[in-house]
Amino acid sequence: MAELPEDTVYAAIDELVACDLVRELTEPARFAFRHPVVRRAIHRITPPGWRIGAQTRAGQGRHASGASPSRPTRDPARARSVRLLDRLTGRERQIATLVADGMTNRQIAAALFVTEKTVEMHLSNLFAKLGVRNRVGVARAVHDSGL
Repeated sequence: MAELPEDTVYAAIDELVACDLVRELTEPARFAFRHPVVRRAIHRITPPGWRIGAQTRAGQGRHASGASPSRPTRDPARARSVRLLDRLTGRERQIATLVADGMTNRQIAAALFVTEKTVEMHLSNLFAKLGVRNRVGVARAVHDSGL
């Protein structure tokens, strides 16, 4: 995702796990920040455009390797969130992640080079697909899924 050599990425992941900044999920080769505050801190110092590209590269890597994003997990709430997020389009997943990062509609629109109305339309679709009423519900689904 960071466009680094594989051995460098693996060493970095080992270090992040050892420092308890990220935790290994029940699915192979899946990790999540240990706490939403850590996730937000990291995401705030990362430019939105690069982050979107990294998320796209990560998604392509999972699918290219044959890993299934909807692989069953031991946590029923997480499994449900993963299944719900699997229904989203790529753009909806990007917006959901940016919402979870605490970005406003205006910030998301600027990062994705779209209008605020477009962001609002995608959010409306997200609310319906995820069965939530607000941005907090979207953020919770993203956090629960480990996305």
